[in-house]
Amino acid sequence: MVAPDAPPVRVIETKPCVKVFLSKTGKTILDFGQNLVGEPLLNWSLKFTFHGFRYVQVDGWPGSGPSEDDIQALVIHTDMRRRGFFECSNPYVNQLHKNVVWSMRGNFLSIPTDCPQRDERLGWTGDLQVFCPTATFLYDTLGILGNWLEDVAAEQLEEGKGGIPPLDDVTVLAPDALYQYSSDKGLLERQFVSMQTWLDEGVDRACDGLWNPDKWQLADWLDPSAPPDDPGNGRTDSILIANT
Repeated sequence: MVAPDAPPVRVIETKPCVKVFLSKTGKTILDFGQNLVGEPLLNWSLKFTFHGFRYVQVDGWPGSGPSEDDIQALVIHTDMRRRGFFECSNPYVNQLHKNVVWSMRGNFLSIPTDCPQRDERLGWTGDLQVFCPTATFLYDTLGILGNWLEDVAAEQLEEGKGGIPPLDDVTVLAPDALYQYSSDKGLLERQFVSMQTWLDEGVDRACDGLWNPDKWQLADWLDPSAPPDDPGNGRTDSILIANT
């Protein structure tokens, strides 16, 4: 077991209900105006439970039903200091940036998860490998991600095998991204064995010593041309990549 030393999860913000309406099936629905991660605040609060949501269905409310003033939503995530900001003259780009920030807030709750809705919410390494540089720009993530990388190292097989580059490259790329933003050499020292093990033993290499591109990998999961019985073999068209 690895003792956690990440910042705690806290209630960071409250969001008011902006609208109460009846659905087509007669259900009372609360609209909080945007997607967020947390829980609705009534007269009590759940423990060890959170959801990603915008709308809340309310059943059994006495009288004529709740009003906008009756319920608030608690926004919860790991307590991280905001460090990076962005704003430009294009409102659509600004909104996109706000969406990224809220997506991060919804997924950095004790561990970095892949999605905040109810069915998965797991700490997949590939998602964080891609997002880590952005995360470290937006927030001080050294605490939460440093702790999470210790968990990754603890779960790593002794011989370093068992994964694929898009996911397990996180053992090298995430410590590097954190170091670039924090200059914390101690983090690199703690993760060095994990990083070296992956590079020396974990990467499946072809006869030329380079990464074996024929090894099974997670490409674009929703590729319509992927074999129905093997969706992991989907590929983005090379022309599209070249023009991106």
